[in-house]
Amino acid sequence: MNMLRSLKAFCLVALLLFIGTASAITASPLAELVGVKTEDGVPLFGLHYRPAVKSTSVVIHLPGGPGAFASSQDMAPLALALNRNGYHFLSFNLRTAGANGMIYAKSDEYLKDIAAIVAYAKEKGLTNIILLGHSLSSARAFYYLAQTHEPMVKGIIVSAGITSPYQEAQMRWNETERAQYEDFLAKRREDVKAGRGKELSSYQWGGPRRVFEFSAATWVDVFGNPQESNAGTVKFSKDITLPVLIVHGTKDETAVPKNAEEILASLTNSPKKELVWIEGGNHLFIGTADKYAEVVSAWVTKNFGKTLKKTARK
Repeated sequence: MNMLRSLKAFCLVALLLFIGTASAITASPLAELVGVKTEDGVPLFGLHYRPAVKSTSVVIHLPGGPGAFASSQDMAPLALALNRNGYHFLSFNLRTAGANGMIYAKSDEYLKDIAAIVAYAKEKGLTNIILLGHSLSSARAFYYLAQTHEPMVKGIIVSAGITSPYQEAQMRWNETERAQYEDFLAKRREDVKAGRGKELSSYQWGGPRRVFEFSAATWVDVFGNPQESNAGTVKFSKDITLPVLIVHGTKDETAVPKNAEEILASLTNSPKKELVWIEGGNHLFIGTADKYAEVVSAWVTKNFGKTLKKTARK
């Protein structure tokens, strides 16, 4: 119970931070703090931005990293732009948004999180669903769709997406760095095999400020190679048969631009795929949030229409 209260308190603070970071040229949209429970009983909290019209369409934002909707990325301009075009906007925490972060993360558990969020949308009568996965959550979204083929999901937006944690690192590292990580990963596999999957290990993932600490099982499950990890987009892209937008910053320091190009090339079964670059955009589109909102909302309305006739809210 104390943990649930702490989560609610965290989300209330996050709500204030999230809606208070709207771009100076746009008004802050209003959001309702909502909650769901996953099939295994994990409480998830999120923000529900409602349009001023009756609508059955929604864009669901799945945050990157540990999955916390409160971050340095300003999503308020996008929420406002979508609401103006008659779309609901949901942004939910994932189960690893709490104090422990991704220390014990498992790819399969995120399937339960996304399923619970999608179920919430459907309960609200929102049956035209577009998933927006940012960074690592682009991989989570692809994995979810490959496993469920959820018919209410009509499109997907890959925001600063990665091929996988392992593969994106290969693009950034030199030969020596790649060899060092293979040695580290081999030891984590041995830890798991020996029953030490919960033992923690740290690794300098990129730059002096990006030292990650995770359990041995998480290193293998999330940061392992494509044969052992399901945290990947290109691994499941053949199962994506929906329209896809890839939006990527030209100055992305985390998911280097080659990630976007490889994801685009891998989408062989998508009926409509598009890659749009945000000039000067970094991994969180800091300073380019308005352009990001313009690109995403324009793609959504171009492919799925808009609802502008005012009726009662749903």
